[in-house]
Amino acid sequence: MLLTITVTLQVLVLINCFFVDLILKFIFYPKCRRTKFLMMKRIVMVVLLMFAHAVTAQDATELRNRLNGESKRQQIETYLDITEIGLPADSNLYYLDQALKLSKEINFDSIFPIEFASSINYYVKGDYRAAKSIIRRSLNSVGYSDYMIARVGHIHMLLGVFCEAENDNDSAFYYYDLAIGILRKDTAIKSLDILSSSYQNKANIYLKMGKHEAALPLYFQSLEVDRSRLNSNFDNIAIGNNNIAGCYQEMGQYDKALFYHDLAIQAAEKDGDLVQLGNVYVGLGRTYLLQGELEKAKEIFLRTESILENVGFVEHLNLAYVYLAQIYLSQLDYNLAELYSEKAMTGVASISDFYVQAEVYLTQAKINKKKGRLTESLKDATMAHEISKLHGYTNNQKEAVEEIIVICEELNNYKDQSNWYDTLIVLNEDVLNADYLTIIEETETKYQTERKEKQNTDLKLRNAIIQQDFETSERQFWMTAISLIGTLIILMVVRLRTKNNTLKMESDFQSLLLEQHERMEAGRNVERERIAEELHDGIANDIYAILLRLDHILGENEEASKYLDMLGQTGQKTRELAHELNEYSWSKDVTIEHLLKDLVDTFADENLKIDLSINGLSNLKLTTKAKVNIYRTVQEALVNITRHTKSTIVSLILEEKVGYLNLSILNNESFIGYNKEGVGLKNMKKRAKQLSGIFKIESKNGKTAVHVVLPMSKIIC
Repeated sequence: MLLTITVTLQVLVLINCFFVDLILKFIFYPKCRRTKFLMMKRIVMVVLLMFAHAVTAQDATELRNRLNGESKRQQIETYLDITEIGLPADSNLYYLDQALKLSKEINFDSIFPIEFASSINYYVKGDYRAAKSIIRRSLNSVGYSDYMIARVGHIHMLLGVFCEAENDNDSAFYYYDLAIGILRKDTAIKSLDILSSSYQNKANIYLKMGKHEAALPLYFQSLEVDRSRLNSNFDNIAIGNNNIAGCYQEMGQYDKALFYHDLAIQAAEKDGDLVQLGNVYVGLGRTYLLQGELEKAKEIFLRTESILENVGFVEHLNLAYVYLAQIYLSQLDYNLAELYSEKAMTGVASISDFYVQAEVYLTQAKINKKKGRLTESLKDATMAHEISKLHGYTNNQKEAVEEIIVICEELNNYKDQSNWYDTLIVLNEDVLNADYLTIIEETETKYQTERKEKQNTDLKLRNAIIQQDFETSERQFWMTAISLIGTLIILMVVRLRTKNNTLKMESDFQSLLLEQHERMEAGRNVERERIAEELHDGIANDIYAILLRLDHILGENEEASKYLDMLGQTGQKTRELAHELNEYSWSKDVTIEHLLKDLVDTFADENLKIDLSINGLSNLKLTTKAKVNIYRTVQEALVNITRHTKSTIVSLILEEKVGYLNLSILNNESFIGYNKEGVGLKNMKKRAKQLSGIFKIESKNGKTAVHVVLPMSKIIC
């Protein structure tokens, strides 16, 4: 009951302001100046509003007292009622937090209204990140509320609003598109209202970016949604028509702008919303101002002033003040220009529309310059520039810079003037680039339109021709299609065969190289064995026989003994050489352990340590083919490691696991180009394949590993 009384009283205060205006005009206006009249009117309004807020405070106190005798479920409802009586955002957030805690205590599922209201209050407070976080969380509880589709759409629309407040236009577009996609499927009135707002919000971003052609279709879609309702929402229709008029206004099509302004005024008057009516009048006055019809514009702005001063709506009222100040400034009436500029400056801090803020500061700067207050003028122009730069209002920013340049010249501040000239040059280039891009887009659109019209004409003509001789054309089409498909199939078959032949040739070539290498290796082994046998059994034995005879002949001759010792050493070296040559033989007596140790001795040095682990396979009897392939694989791997890495440690591991011989070569440095299959890697893979085995190389965490797995049944003698 108290809540109803409070809301009713606040509405009555706003309505009664109109009658207060009439009374004060009758009593004071003939006797005092307009400024005194305005002051008296504002005093009366403040008194009435203070009375209304006093009642609101009493209402909040009674609601808090009511909590004592209520259940937790009822207390949640009371906390929500408290947040609806006009308290500050921080107070509302405290009560909403209490409601949320109670909901968790009693496992109350319907917490969506609490989270929704919390996000709105964080938005009002300016904490957009918290607002986004809470509204996203509310998606988990939206399923327990009525009008689920409308609720989900509303959440995504608000996410777009919050992102737009953070100047994140890309994210805002994303969420508005999501909201539109969800809400278009629902015909409920609530969904239609939110859908209309989503179209408008998305269009507003384009309008702010200066892309009026992109904004117009969205405004028309919003208007179409509003008109599709059984009970038309005249407030939304007024907003939609006014936005369309604003687009045409910026595009210089003033006749269309005036037409839609007139439609917006009719809708606002039917709705009875004075705030919206004042907003439309501001747009209408600006259109007349851009047309150069100053008297008509001044008449409209004065009418706007009388409407909006009675309802206390600051933003559009301040914009009307600014435009009136600009008109009087252009008419050289500096006193009235200053009067309205000061009115606008009085409420500039409470204006949330940054475009209006920039206009207020810029107008005040021009008036201060005319009045000779150059320091104050420079300060206001600089503020207008900063606001315009921060929020992307390029034209306002350029105008502010031009004003600053003139002021700096009058202050003889040529250094700052030079810097501002540089800023102006950059801005002009940006504007020219934007205009150039706009011209390109318009030309492209025109070209695409003409092209599409020509395509449509050609299509109609082609359809007529096809209709006259349909059967022949269809038969030709299918014959051509079959021919094309057959040609494609033939080309694919030829290409596949060519590819297969190429792969087979490469494989055969690799096999041939490997076989030739093995034959050469076998020949070398035979030759080594022959030379070793000749050295050991022939030359070495002859040397020893000569040595014995000479020793017998010469006896104790010391001089001869030296040469006999040298001859004995030569014989020993001949035998050692024979043994070394014989070690390279791939005979059955040479074990794999011996071969691998030989490789370790060959490659290991002070910079490279090689650990060999045989794991009980010292006496493993392998076929010659197996020994050759394992030896050459390890040799190739060690060559790659020494050439392509900076490894300091290498581990060679040979072990048997479940009927398979596993060979692993590990090093502590990544192998550059391990994934590019060169000749060496191809040969290693080929050798594993010849033994029916598997070859694998991998590199990760800065290390490289080569693995070869061979079936024991294929490699044991």
